[in-house]
Amino acid sequence: MPPLELPEFEWSEGFACGVDLVDRQHRNLVDLINLLRSAILRGDTVSSANCVESLQAYARYHFAYETGRPGRWPGARAAPLSRQLAAGTHRQG
Repeated sequence: MPPLELPEFEWSEGFACGVDLVDRQHRNLVDLINLLRSAILRGDTVSSANCVESLQAYARYHFAYETGRPGRWPGARAAPLSRQLAAGTHRQG
């Protein structure tokens, strides 16, 4: 069986919304996604399960934070990464 191809999720400043705290949360989500990727590629099912749990919990926290503050960030750009991830439509590359 050929090795699994699973590219690393690369952060792009295009994902930034201009609100430092929210952008840090977005970077944390990307880091958690990449930790999960690494665990999957190692075939480490225990770490993979732990990463999924962490990612789910952090995503719930982040989206609750972000959606609970609409219009409270003057000058903030829309957060395309959050919208795409929440809708399940983000595609890398």
